[in-house]
Amino acid sequence: MAIKSVLITPGTRLDRYRGTRNIPADAVMFDLEDAVPANEKSAARRHWQTLTETTARERTCVRINSFPSMHSLHDLACVLSSEVKPDLVFVPKAESAQCFRMLDELLDDAGVVTGLVALIETPRGVASALEISASSRRLKALAFGAADYSMALGTGMEWDLMLHARWSIVNAAKASELQAIDSPSFDLRDQHLLRQDCERANKMGFTGKFAVHPKQVATINEVFRPDPAAISWATRVVQAAGASATSIATLDGSMIGPPFLRRAQNILAAMSSPS
Repeated sequence: MAIKSVLITPGTRLDRYRGTRNIPADAVMFDLEDAVPANEKSAARRHWQTLTETTARERTCVRINSFPSMHSLHDLACVLSSEVKPDLVFVPKAESAQCFRMLDELLDDAGVVTGLVALIETPRGVASALEISASSRRLKALAFGAADYSMALGTGMEWDLMLHARWSIVNAAKASELQAIDSPSFDLRDQHLLRQDCERANKMGFTGKFAVHPKQVATINEVFRPDPAAISWATRVVQAAGASATSIATLDGSMIGPPFLRRAQNILAAMSSPS
């Protein structure tokens, strides 16, 4: 499941979740964590339980509270006992591989095919990103949370201050062949800044980005969608590799080896999402 855009909706606002049906986000995240005050978490879980196969969005995801905690266990019990099972569970403040091995066992016992996304947003999480990336066969992506990370460091969220964390997360994701989702852009008025952030993240190797408002989704999709020239190149590389009797092929006078083929396959895989 290639993901370019993940739209975050608070679990306390079922109307906002329902209002995303015509928004072309690759995934919608039903948030039970940061967007939900502690005294409203039970109400947010009840909102999830009202979803049915006909009212839930395709590619619905849920962000539980940090695991393991009592809130996260209540979240999982709610989600796994409801009619609608999420495609992905986002796990915030991920800091250890052991947590994901535990989640693997819980999801296996529940008999669901739900995938996992590790939200890396603490100094310990950044330091453990590579270990986390290889922790679970259910893990589909690593995602960056700049707001919590900058707060933990006591710094701002300017791009240059967050470079080390972003590189660490992208490198760990690529090492385990996972997707990498960038932190949201929080300025809802500055579409130029949003596009700039998307372009920088895309060049770094991120494959998608969170959206905190529906109006951000179109720009995110546009920037992270491979352009026609890249698609044409990728198609020709795959065709040339398929026609070669060895692992090395030639295209337009250039050698095409396995790294080029993997890059081409990743570009074409990114076109599989519906938006």
